[in-house]
Amino acid sequence: MTIIIYHYHPETGAFSGSSIADISPLEPGVALLPDHATQLPPPQVEAPQVAVFRDGAWIIDAPHHHQQVETLAARLRAGITAERDRREAGTFQYRGRVIDCDPRAVQRITTAAMAAQAALAAGQAFSLDWTCADNSVLQLDAAGVIGMPLALAAFADELHQHARMLKQQVLAAEDEAALSAIDIHHGWPGDAMEGE
Repeated sequence: MTIIIYHYHPETGAFSGSSIADISPLEPGVALLPDHATQLPPPQVEAPQVAVFRDGAWIIDAPHHHQQVETLAARLRAGITAERDRREAGTFQYRGRVIDCDPRAVQRITTAAMAAQAALAAGQAFSLDWTCADNSVLQLDAAGVIGMPLALAAFADELHQHARMLKQQVLAAEDEAALSAIDIHHGWPGDAMEGE
């Protein structure tokens, strides 16, 4: 079940982007809302109007041009962070396969790498069959298992570098047209995997 949440600026309340909510492990179907987010979708607005969340509801506001540019920049920065975080908890490629990297999968990867290191230290043989995102099996020896968190860390670093580059573009943009030209959804490391 996918639940979309809508983020707003902590001070101005201006709409700053949307993301997919984490679902409560204790209450299936219930979204975990971070600060400054709501499940209520903002109204459609046209420039120079801006959707603003105040007192539990969205209103339409017409800020000054500078505020509008700053609101759009803040929305893009939040959207970049949300997109980076979404991808970081998705999948990564390892040995030609697509591997899950949601928080639980990362915990499994870490545990398996620790077990492989312990087996190597004890001089014991180690291998396992890793279930990939497509339910295929990747046979790994100790070195192969230890390589998974290294590949994951390299992938996460690529995502963070791409996010920093996009945020630099936002910072350098001087007007709405320049901000609107920044594509925060395409060109990320791993995009080819999402199409598979």
